Amino acid sequence: MAQFTHYIETSPDVEIAVTVHYDYSPAERMTWNHPGCSDSVDVYQIDTHKLGRLTTADEFESIKEAALDHAHKQIEAREADAEDRRYERRRERRERGLW
Repeated sequence: MAQFTHYIETSPDVEIAVTVHYDYSPAERMTWNHPGCSDSVDVYQIDTHKLGRLTTADEFESIKEAALDHAHKQIEAREADAEDRRYERRRERRERGLW
């Protein structure tokens, strides 16, 4: 489960910070036995920090889109970190003459 802070605009000058807890499901390829599916998020909890406010259906959809965007950014960051580590290992091997 992942989480992030999202801001809901309640009026032109007011935004409410909420903490969104969600689970990300990656896309699955179609196979002979499975029709496949696109990636998705399941929002499990929205903390309004004791404001006692419920989200509207439109706000909830916006939160789900933001959660999916957050998941994609997290994946991109992990992939970039992994690529950086591979690059550093190759550079170290070259410097030691192992390449």
